[in-house]
Amino acid sequence: ESPDNKVWTVKLKDATWHDGKPVTAQDYVGAWNWGAYGPNAADGNYFFGTIAGYDEMNPVDPDGEEGPKKAAEPKAKELSGLKAIDDKTIEITLKAPFAGYKSVLGYTVFYPMPASALTDIKAYEEAPIGQGPFQ
Repeated sequence: ESPDNKVWTVKLKDATWHDGKPVTAQDYVGAWNWGAYGPNAADGNYFFGTIAGYDEMNPVDPDGEEGPKKAAEPKAKELSGLKAIDDKTIEITLKAPFAGYKSVLGYTVFYPMPASALTDIKAYEEAPIGQGPFQ
């Protein structure tokens, strides 16, 4: 919920990964930071563009993708507007108020990833774990 439509607080329900570990706020924060970090070239990266700190993670290529120049290195590796307050609470600060933000959070790009996926993405692609009723 958000009284000002700019700072959103998300309370997570209890959930576990298929390996038995609990799904935590940090699993969301880690996944979102990975997805928002420009050099990772993640599909759906632009969905994180409303969160404060996105621009520092995605410098503009000075002459476009086809030009010879490359974008500068990102100034940040984490979204400044994203915090795990505790294991079950995420605080999201947007660049500007967005009344419809709650509906966007259901998009797949906002799903969590286990910490193990972020330390070895190739191994995770070979043997992924998820959460929910289907294994």
